[in-house]
Amino acid sequence: MLSRGLLASATKSIVIEQQYIRGTQPEVVKLLEAIRGARSRNRKLEIRIVLARPFPGSRFEKEAAAIRELGPHFGLGLGTHVRILNPRYFVHCDNKLIIVDTEKVLRSSQNWSDSALVKNREAGLLITYPALARYFSDVFEFDWSSGLRILAAPKPQLFGPKAFAAGGMVRLNWGDYADV
Repeated sequence: MLSRGLLASATKSIVIEQQYIRGTQPEVVKLLEAIRGARSRNRKLEIRIVLARPFPGSRFEKEAAAIRELGPHFGLGLGTHVRILNPRYFVHCDNKLIIVDTEKVLRSSQNWSDSALVKNREAGLLITYPALARYFSDVFEFDWSSGLRILAAPKPQLFGPKAFAAGGMVRLNWGDYADV
């Protein structure tokens, strides 16, 4: 569903919100190369991406490395082109949003992983309507301006087997369990 042509067509800007980008997977690499190609044709092309903070635990470092590798591999540096959704406001980034040139909006269920791109049934709408693009741009601007420019190591995981073994209190994040 997600078209490299949409990304390659950008002349002014590409803004993206995603839970994650699996930048080493072959189908995702094709999307990132479409962005790089558009940028090579227009050095002034604005590229900004907001991603969710990787979850603490055993996968954190792998996910954090994938975010950091966007810089050397695709010129999308953390802080400059990529920011982390501020966990003070949001736990997940389920937005799945791409805005091209503040005119075209792609809202979908699709993550940036090979599974989502070629194996899953995903749904999305590509809408060319500047007023709607401005609305979603405002949403993006909040997430971008409040986004984290660095990816700090997570605090020790308090909700896990070791926490239970130690007894006492187990700290929970209400945002993970609230019915929203």
